[in-house]
Amino acid sequence: MIVNMMVDLSASLATDDEVELLKAAGVSLEHRHGATESDVAWIRATFGGEWPNESAAGWNWFARDADGGLAGFCTYGQRSYRWWWIEHWLDQPGVGIFGPMGVGPSSRGRQIGRILARRALASMKSNGLARAI
Repeated sequence: MIVNMMVDLSASLATDDEVELLKAAGVSLEHRHGATESDVAWIRATFGGEWPNESAAGWNWFARDADGGLAGFCTYGQRSYRWWWIEHWLDQPGVGIFGPMGVGPSSRGRQIGRILARRALASMKSNGLARAI
């Protein structure tokens, strides 16, 4: 069973302690459309499935370690993959597609996922969307 959640983007999506959390986790953020070959390879090796392709097709927030490697990612806005469970929402005005997202095993528990998710949702809101699925 697949369950989608609808997120109202009118709420504040700020993470007040973001700077401190990123510093403590030893990561920096990068925002870009698509993904590099090394990003896609990391996502494939860490999570598999269609996530690498979806990230290459959408906008992403990436968390990068000091060496530039990925610690996590969050994709939004991809519409190339029309999965049956989101088909109904793809043509709805004001609704954006969120995901996939993931944080590597060695970086979990440091609030990186929370920051990436909020950044992606805030980006969707700034693009004029009212809701995210």
